[in-house]
Amino acid sequence: MTWATPKTDWNVDYVPDCDDLNRIEENIRVLSLGKTGGGNLTSAESLNIGNTSAFFLLTGNTAIKYISTTGKVAGSHIYLQMPTGSTILFHHKEGSVPANYAAIVTGTATDVTHYAEELVELIYNGTYWVEHGRYTT
Repeated sequence: MTWATPKTDWNVDYVPDCDDLNRIEENIRVLSLGKTGGGNLTSAESLNIGNTSAFFLLTGNTAIKYISTTGKVAGSHIYLQMPTGSTILFHHKEGSVPANYAAIVTGTATDVTHYAEELVELIYNGTYWVEHGRYTT
């Protein structure tokens, strides 16, 4: 499972059911992974993750060429989660890289599309963000 939009229209007469409790439990699990970023990426070429190393929930359909390196050292990890209805295309080592960003190196040395319900682990090696793992959630 992945992050689900929390229910916000609770009232005194509503009795939570199993779906509510599962959603709450899963959202707590996602937050425990350190979700500190994310958002709706619909036209981003460069993903600015700020000075964090954590879990990012990415929604929408987009292509990413570069990820920021601010505050990162070799060995820094980030995790990108694509929920239902989202696809993310990673461009493999594409073009001229902006300052404080690094290109992505995919596991296949070609552009790679990640689909909904996937969790992608990237490790910064000091030069590139390297796709380290790809997991179905």
